[in-house]
Amino acid sequence: MPVDHSTVKEVVPAANNIEGSQSSTVREFGSVPGIIKLNRQRTHLEWQLDRLEQMFVKHSTDVHSLKTIAGRVKVLALHYKQWYESILDVVSDDQAQEAIERYSVFDDRVFELSKNIEYQLASQIPLPTTPNPVFGCTSSGCKICQQRHHTLLHEAAQATDASDAPSTSSTNPPQSLTHCSIQIDNSVVLLQTVLVQVEDNHGRCHLARTLLDSGAQLNIVTERLTQRLGVAKRRENHRIGGIGEVSVTSQHSTVLRIHSLNSEYAASGMFHVLSKLTRELPSSRINTSSWQIPRQVQLADPSFHSPGPIDLIIGAELYYDVVKEGLIKLSHERVTLQNTAFGWVIAGRVNVHTPLPHSSIVGHVCSTSIEEQLSKFWELESCRVTSTLSVKESNCEKQFAATTTRDTYGRFIVQLPKREDNLALLGDSKGIATRRFLALERRLSSKASLKTAHTQLIEEYPELQHMTEVAESDATTSSPSYYLPNHCIVRPDSTTTKLWVVFDASCVSDTGTSLNDALMIGPTIQDDLMSILLRFIMSKFALVADIEKMYR
Repeated sequence: MPVDHSTVKEVVPAANNIEGSQSSTVREFGSVPGIIKLNRQRTHLEWQLDRLEQMFVKHSTDVHSLKTIAGRVKVLALHYKQWYESILDVVSDDQAQEAIERYSVFDDRVFELSKNIEYQLASQIPLPTTPNPVFGCTSSGCKICQQRHHTLLHEAAQATDASDAPSTSSTNPPQSLTHCSIQIDNSVVLLQTVLVQVEDNHGRCHLARTLLDSGAQLNIVTERLTQRLGVAKRRENHRIGGIGEVSVTSQHSTVLRIHSLNSEYAASGMFHVLSKLTRELPSSRINTSSWQIPRQVQLADPSFHSPGPIDLIIGAELYYDVVKEGLIKLSHERVTLQNTAFGWVIAGRVNVHTPLPHSSIVGHVCSTSIEEQLSKFWELESCRVTSTLSVKESNCEKQFAATTTRDTYGRFIVQLPKREDNLALLGDSKGIATRRFLALERRLSSKASLKTAHTQLIEEYPELQHMTEVAESDATTSSPSYYLPNHCIVRPDSTTTKLWVVFDASCVSDTGTSLNDALMIGPTIQDDLMSILLRFIMSKFALVADIEKMYR
């Protein structure tokens, strides 16, 4: 249908055409002549946007009109931004806030209109047509079904179809096969489907197509049906397993009351909620024109032969309550009619005339205790970690494990990881330690409070048995000895240790070897900074602590 483009060209009229109609708003930012002019400009720009929005609705199917409107929207947005910058230079702070709000609203409208135009243009422009490359393919096709696709695609389709099947679990030991719908060559296995009425939260009834499954230990409902019913759901975390240990988790459960369409039967039960139960059943349409179904039989699902979605699965909890006496076998088909409280259901294998690929639906009742689930979880999470320690780090770790003990008070006693080859190179360290001690004494003598705190801290070491006195004769024996210089650091912001004594094991002796040179360096056992930051992000609460006397 041709579109008149003249209306699009008249979107932007002259400003003087609307001065009278907008006289009530042109003075809201003041009566100064310059501000009055800006007010009129703003009113005119907003009126133009209204017109463009109307024209978009009117010409939403015409590509040329949409492109014209899109160009004018861009120009209009630029003019409104210029007005916004001009008005901020001449108004007070309170009026500037109102101008900012107006610009924000205008900008949102422009953005929304531009997006709608882009969407309409994309939907109106046809995609280029190219020949189907399958006709130029020289491959022989699928080796299983001889159709025009690769053999791996056939196998992938089989795996995908099989994974669509739901399965149920409970707290009992694992059970066997519950239900199947198998296509073999040109045949389909029908399952027992019924139409039931399900009550919503207001007591009104809704139709739902249901699968009767005598092997399922749970009743299951789709998320789609629960939303349509508006029923209350209870949170849970119920694992539902199946064939091949494939499992899904039900996050909610609900109580539903179902009614029969053909009798007064009604029942309530707990249903676990899943997003999808299975694909449409049956998998293909079945021609039943030649079937001789008795006239007195009232089918529970008159559309049993047409593919349709399944919203409910009724398991063994209710299955044997609905099954009644009555069984009819059709002579020319391998199907059976079973009488139930919902009507007669049909199940069995049926031949179809259309060639179908091999596929199946398999469900399985599998229950797993919480202990077994946790055990499998830890088996999955645990893995062998190859050691990345160097030879020196490994030796240090071995020496630590062999020499660390625990005293009667429960404290760990850790020996220094000595390197025997470098330990013999230690020389005289008493001289430099004495000079640094005298320098520390001179520093503390000028600050009485600091000297008192330092003295108390040093005296605390022998009281807590963190340090023992060594006799002069013991230090001059043939075994290596080392004097540790120390100095103090004041940390007034610390919550545990205001004064900190630092022992300098890097101070070299007269041979140029320090105590640190004679000790092994172990592996880094702290987490890296990135891991710590990630844990801060992933958790809601973080615990920060300062361990007192950590390095005693």
